[in-house]
Amino acid sequence: MEKIIFMPLDKTLLPIKGRARHWYQERIGPISWQDCSRLCHKTSDLQLREKDSSEILVATAAQLGCCIAAEIYTIILKVIGGQNIVTTREGWDTYEQLEVGLKYADNKKSKLVLVCTFLHWPRVWWACQILRWHLKLKVNVCYKIAFGIPRPIEVISDLVQLLYYPFIDIFCLRTWYQTKNIVQKFYSKNYI
Repeated sequence: MEKIIFMPLDKTLLPIKGRARHWYQERIGPISWQDCSRLCHKTSDLQLREKDSSEILVATAAQLGCCIAAEIYTIILKVIGGQNIVTTREGWDTYEQLEVGLKYADNKKSKLVLVCTFLHWPRVWWACQILRWHLKLKVNVCYKIAFGIPRPIEVISDLVQLLYYPFIDIFCLRTWYQTKNIVQKFYSKNYI
């Protein structure tokens, strides 16, 4: 039986200092309808169907207030029934998170199931295709989409990033983009 690694892809845009201070603020509707909540529930539900042959990989370096996002996702996943959770503090953006997940699955000789939100999926698909080609990995990848209410600002950012991710790759600007990564700059300058 093939081992399966489920990887929820966080896409939380962090609030700028002076505005909302926590990941759950600036959201619309009850928490159970939010895309981040649905993402965790979908990941846990998928893992429960596979029983013993699966792990959940949580990979993100983003910091949410005083906690690392990976720790928050790990706690939520454990509370709702997730098991065999591997947490790593790597990956500032979608590309870096996917790179961690693909290499981890390749080392374990496992299938990788990427669980993402419906607005995040096109970017995840594109980035995964580029990374599998670039890293020359033969990882079997499957995508599962969680539907929920995103933060309004994330709708805009996902649509903008959907357009510029292919542009970055077509013009070979990936290295330049990662050195200019705005989220890392916000952290280093302590804006968030």
